[in-house]
Amino acid sequence: MKLLPIKRNRLWLAPWLAPWLTLTCLGVATVLVPRSAAAQTLIDGSWNLLQDEDTYEFIPGLNGNLDAGDPYPGDFAGLPVTPAARDVAQAFDEAQLEIPEMQCRAYATPLGPRAIGSMAIWEDRDPHTLQQTQIEIIQPLVYGLHRHIWMVPHPDPQPWADGSWAGYSTGKWIGNTLWVHTDHLKAGILQRGSDLPLDDRTTMDERFFRDGDVLTDVMFIADKEYLSRPYVNSKLYILAPQGTTTAVPCVPFDEVPRAEGIVPMHVPGYVELQGAVGTHIPLEAERGGSETEFPEYQEVMKTLPPNPSVDQLHEALAKEQAQEEQFSRQ
Repeated sequence: MKLLPIKRNRLWLAPWLAPWLTLTCLGVATVLVPRSAAAQTLIDGSWNLLQDEDTYEFIPGLNGNLDAGDPYPGDFAGLPVTPAARDVAQAFDEAQLEIPEMQCRAYATPLGPRAIGSMAIWEDRDPHTLQQTQIEIIQPLVYGLHRHIWMVPHPDPQPWADGSWAGYSTGKWIGNTLWVHTDHLKAGILQRGSDLPLDDRTTMDERFFRDGDVLTDVMFIADKEYLSRPYVNSKLYILAPQGTTTAVPCVPFDEVPRAEGIVPMHVPGYVELQGAVGTHIPLEAERGGSETEFPEYQEVMKTLPPNPSVDQLHEALAKEQAQEEQFSRQ
């Protein structure tokens, strides 16, 4: 079989045509070249929290089960809390949320992304360069928590300036993952129900990444005062293409009539027993600590003494409440 040589044809261009063809090719290249990582992984849109993680923490009365919902007061198992955090949380009385001054208190950023509800995300761009300048996140059901994540250099808050519920956040794209660092916060809480505290020097690092219609937010919360090690938590959100963002105003009112100046609280040294009654977890394990975060702690729990009977716990709880009432009348 004889192979025929391939004849090469040269394309001759008129001198006046070359610049126009060059511009046309550049235009096509602009369309075909992949965009930057920041443009590839847009997280804009309306997102609803997927409630298949930590249902004990987020869904009250799930399927009529009273053991589901906000954590029981005094249940710190699986949390790397310090003794100082435990003391502050034990003194907290959930009835404080009934007084007008506390009803509209916002959630700080370390709790906001983990609070039940939806959120809206959008980006801002420089009108001249189209560079992404900031990403904004708002959660209407979390008392309007509005976050600004600065993607370009932005003046840092002064060290002496008051913090805010949203804090000061800076971000950058690493591949298809958005890295966010937040500090300069107001003192807040780590978890609902138990009201574990976080001080105003708390920092939080996040990793946002999207897989189709699912957005993942991994949080690393650090507090040298109230956490013995960083608390790691993640939440999943599902895209809501037709979702809308509606303002949810908070109007405080007197839920329970009280004399002026009365603030519900527990006396120092109070030990909350509702968690032990509701979860049947050993009292020692309910105190929490970094060691209770790991699966290996289940072996330790087998060596702990059993809790008193439910009747005994209820009796002790009633006695503590009676002592508090007597103390409050003095």
